[in-house]
Amino acid sequence: MRLKAVHLLTEIFSPEDLYQFMILPELNHITVGQFRSLVSSNIAIDPIKTSPIRSLDLTNSIIPEPILGEILAHTGKLQELFCRVPGRMGSNPYSSISGLMNSLSPAGVTATLTPIRHSLRHLCLLGDNYRWVNHDGSRLDLRDFLSLQKVEVASSLMFDPSIPSDHREGVCRLLPPTIKSFTVRAYLCRKISPVNCI
Repeated sequence: MRLKAVHLLTEIFSPEDLYQFMILPELNHITVGQFRSLVSSNIAIDPIKTSPIRSLDLTNSIIPEPILGEILAHTGKLQELFCRVPGRMGSNPYSSISGLMNSLSPAGVTATLTPIRHSLRHLCLLGDNYRWVNHDGSRLDLRDFLSLQKVEVASSLMFDPSIPSDHREGVCRLLPPTIKSFTVRAYLCRKISPVNCI
């Protein structure tokens, strides 16, 4: 089988099923829709087989940090990651905006991404249209991602929403010297002061 790309767009797949596709020898890209189950299960990996995928799109699911970490631990050659800010979903039938059941820790997100810090070139982490229980005040720190060239992130990963929007110091020090494009996306009509890295 010489598949180059796989699109798993139904809810019948689990992270364990994803791994079975990840180890196909010539696969370059995987897109995943909603997962059937997002219970952490310590995905078993064959130590002889490593995933060749270069691009992974998980933007259709909000995945808890431990499960995203398990998935990324098996993708040592990953160059592009597209996903939502990791979290655990709650539901409120009376709100048009979904809430997340955990606090947002940008430092925790950085730790989750660590397995791909040497290979990652393009990172897209979106999802500020979700409400978090609270924010721990940390920031996403990408200094050790020395292949990273393009970043697009939710504003909540760089800025604590509880601090006035004019407080923007130190953002550029959190980026690697290889960066060519840096975009911060704000949602919910939040006004964000511009970031100047000159």
